[in-house]
Amino acid sequence: MKRFTSIALLLMVSMLLFAACQPAAIPEVSTPGAVSASVTPAEQPNEKPATAVAAPATQDELTANLWQWTALTETSPASQSVVPDPQNYTIAFADDNTLAIKADCNQVAGSYTLDGASLTIQLGPATMAFCGEQSMDRQYLGLLGQVSGAIISETGDLHLLLADNAGAMAFTPYNSLGIRPQDISLDTQGLPYSWQPVVVPETPYDASMPPGPVGLPEHIEILFGVTDPADRQPGDPIMYIIPVNAYRAQWDAAGNPSVSKTIDAIEQLAYALPSPAPTSGMPALPSEQVTGYNDLAVQVGRAVPANELNLISSAQTGYRFVGRWMQDANPVTNQGLRYVYQGFTNDGQYLVSFWYPVTTSALPDEAGQLSQQEMDAFNGDPMGTIAASADALNALAPSDWEPDLDTLDALVASLEISGVPAAGLQDVTWLWTEGPSQPGSKDIVAIPDPAAYQVTYNADGTINFTADCNSGGMSYELRQAGMAGGMLAQPGPVTLAACGPASYSQSFINSLMAAQNYKVRAGGGTMELVLPAGGGSLIMMTAEAFAAMPPAVAPAPPAPEATATKAPAATVIPIPPTNTPVPPTATPEPTATAQPVMQFSANPTTVEAGQCTTLAWNVQNVQAVWVYPQGANYADYPVTGQGVQVHCIDTTTTYEMRVQLSDGSTQTQQVTVTVNPGNPLAGTGWSLNSFEPGRVPLPNTTITLAFDDSGAVSGNSGCNSYSGNYTVNGTSLSIGPLISTQMACEPDVMDQEQLYLSALQGAASFDLPGGQLVIFDAGGQEILRYNGG
Repeated sequence: MKRFTSIALLLMVSMLLFAACQPAAIPEVSTPGAVSASVTPAEQPNEKPATAVAAPATQDELTANLWQWTALTETSPASQSVVPDPQNYTIAFADDNTLAIKADCNQVAGSYTLDGASLTIQLGPATMAFCGEQSMDRQYLGLLGQVSGAIISETGDLHLLLADNAGAMAFTPYNSLGIRPQDISLDTQGLPYSWQPVVVPETPYDASMPPGPVGLPEHIEILFGVTDPADRQPGDPIMYIIPVNAYRAQWDAAGNPSVSKTIDAIEQLAYALPSPAPTSGMPALPSEQVTGYNDLAVQVGRAVPANELNLISSAQTGYRFVGRWMQDANPVTNQGLRYVYQGFTNDGQYLVSFWYPVTTSALPDEAGQLSQQEMDAFNGDPMGTIAASADALNALAPSDWEPDLDTLDALVASLEISGVPAAGLQDVTWLWTEGPSQPGSKDIVAIPDPAAYQVTYNADGTINFTADCNSGGMSYELRQAGMAGGMLAQPGPVTLAACGPASYSQSFINSLMAAQNYKVRAGGGTMELVLPAGGGSLIMMTAEAFAAMPPAVAPAPPAPEATATKAPAATVIPIPPTNTPVPPTATPEPTATAQPVMQFSANPTTVEAGQCTTLAWNVQNVQAVWVYPQGANYADYPVTGQGVQVHCIDTTTTYEMRVQLSDGSTQTQQVTVTVNPGNPLAGTGWSLNSFEPGRVPLPNTTITLAFDDSGAVSGNSGCNSYSGNYTVNGTSLSIGPLISTQMACEPDVMDQEQLYLSALQGAASFDLPGGQLVIFDAGGQEILRYNGG
């Protein structure tokens, strides 16, 4: 959340002539930074008069809408302030005089009394989540407690008047889309079209429309060359901005899961494109643009480069291709070819779908321009001919298309929507709902009280978090933005209270430090905070998404606290401090006899190359602690008294814990994590050279040994074939038990076989000197020697 920006206005108390029932409407103020979407004067919206006749609100008018808070007018000093996130601060008046209030991440119940020109609001039970340092939830609720009247302006806006002529809160009917046309900015890159965004009402789900069902929730369409959706012709360029959750809900309610499945498919490709890219069957929405099967998809790639930090584009996560949709097989021509972009806004809340007709001189314009020979080739092998066309089109450069594909990519990348963050994890308070009990652990736990573990990544590069009884801050640097990206956190101040044995406080703090990637899911309600390789992911949810989970999944919310006694309308009703972190319990000062506690370990202490180990420590009654790779500058690695870290390593590494005791002296402890060199025996084969030093196999017998890469050993023991299992750990070797065939041979050959198999199953270690394999028993004595091959 961003704090709203104050804009000084010459607004006098006399403008609020509520007593005369003829007050002036609150002047309209544009959101700072909002960009007009129109591109010609004729397309500008009609300006509203600076004043408008208003009248006291009736109950029917109050209950007609869900209202969102947009501005605050204050009279001393005279100023007006704009709320940057109106959809996060709403109020609903019910016919039974009850209220439902959304105050950022909290929900509040209440009641109201409307008596002619007088309106009073009584606040009731409320959730008490911490919505972030920048949240306006407390101010919003405090102002509602001061309301003394309400007026409806001629434009239909609601103004709640504050007691003692202190000012007014301005509300507009809630916009379910969350964004407005005037919030959108676009650069058409010199293409021969003007552009115009418009809000399009819901078109209900309809399965009767050939070739398949259609239906869209309320959404925004960016039109090119026209200003009214009714004037747009099939095949004209268009960009859709569709709310994901509403789109899913509309089709799911009709019993058709295809939109949800397609959104899931788009999401997966938006995160990672396969290589090689498919040449058909690319998922795309809306269904209004899909008139058959996608039998051709070429030039698959990114419109916004995924390996560059982009802080401008609002729709960075997605893919583009050139394709067509057909109901039967047809030769590939320019007819019906379109540039298609499918992706999401950075916060995951909106599907962004862009369609623009393209052509290339490498293709005829229509099938009638093909020669008879080309038609015969197509009719003889339609799919093969289309595949060959795809290969040829994939070989073209972006500039071989009209328009240039790079130009269309730049148009998509230029999309800016006011209020959409550069990175999907930003400006949202996330609750930890599920994840490893500690970084790197295979133990996945459901967090019993997600509201106790919250984090907000602010757009200014700071992090605020609550971890059970602890709280603190960090900083972070974005490495890649969009709906899925990367960042690097740096430590900051944090309280160090002991929250109890059942707490995940330290694990949560360490995970926030370790996480280097994030992935916001389509819809915007869920995020994966990805730990380094092998460390797993923390599943985070917004408070709204978590509250919407089925009761069987979501823990029951805590019982609401007792409400405050009703107060006169002019008095602010006390509200619990919802945006203050839970204060940590005080840590007792160590007594003179308190002994230092120092525990330091690694688990596991032996790993394969690239695998991870978890360092854990518990240090008490000391001044400071550092944990670092031996040889590094310890001052760069300060840690708290209890914690865990995940390290994924390729070479054997010794870690050191340095502790500064209460008297200023220092002590160190080390733990070494050994990286196995791998399995040098895997995939090798050997021929026995000798038993014990000096004894060779009998003439005319060949004894062999082979190791595969799955832990199986096999060979011939001179008469019979044998097989079994083996394990290698460094130079340690274990073989057996072995099984063999039951052929009968000469007695001396059978005796040799028995001796060999017995010796082989006594293997304890090995060496590989000069192209030979030497096996030793547990006492270190050589028992078998083999030649390679």
